[in-house]
Amino acid sequence: MRTQAAAALLSWLVFGLAAPVIAQTPRGQGPVTRVDHFYAESAAMQELLQFFKGTLGLPQAWPDQDYGSFATGAVSLGNVSLEVVRFADSSADRASFAGIALEPTGDTDALLAWLTMAGMDYGAPQAFPPSGPAFFVNTSLPRLSSGATEVFVCAYTDRQMILASQASAAAALAAEEGGPLGILGVVELKLEATDVDSSRVAWSELVATTEIDGDVIVEFESGPAIRIIPGSADRLAGVAISVRSLAAAAAFLDAAELSERSATGELRIAREAVGGLEVTLVER
Repeated sequence: MRTQAAAALLSWLVFGLAAPVIAQTPRGQGPVTRVDHFYAESAAMQELLQFFKGTLGLPQAWPDQDYGSFATGAVSLGNVSLEVVRFADSSADRASFAGIALEPTGDTDALLAWLTMAGMDYGAPQAFPPSGPAFFVNTSLPRLSSGATEVFVCAYTDRQMILASQASAAAALAAEEGGPLGILGVVELKLEATDVDSSRVAWSELVATTEIDGDVIVEFESGPAIRIIPGSADRLAGVAISVRSLAAAAAFLDAAELSERSATGELRIAREAVGGLEVTLVER
């Protein structure tokens, strides 16, 4: 899919009876370790990134790049990066979360060997750049990429360089005490599914899952988890961010007229300020 290619390219540009028993991969023994980054699509990419950087004080994860047919940029949320991508036909009125990039345990050869042995479908690996030495390789996971959400594995050739860059951005956020919201990191990505049971089976083949209050939780070695909940469409619906003090974050958002409450009373960044994206703040 186009969003996968763009998200990947940007990383290079910057460096019947009873309930069935689900066979799942034990935590820490699968082919992926964590969510490396997730991304949203918006025609108002520059405005959205400026809001994240300027208003919320988030450090740059990689620089903004405009290549005519598409553009990209990213910010750090501490334990994961958020990328924003713009295409020629992206909506000018609304942003939407578009996909999840997973970090592999090893290289692409090891990933493919694991997936083949496990009998899991995967797309043809795409190297970036297409010619010359690859900086990273993307491998799509069709069973997890249903609906409007794309899930793929992004294997960097020089993983240590990427880790150092991510650590530097995370340190910059920590040095500013998480910015005006006091951000500590992302707790979870909220993934809606029209068939939660099928989604759990698919994710369980790749990484450990558990169930809490009827929701399926995909657990990684580090970084945010993925919460799978029932929905009318298959999509990455929102993100929950941990803050130092919910009261302090609410005070900042209220003063800036940027606060919003969900139907259950959760504090959110006003959706009109972030193109309709659901960004919930929690204190954990």
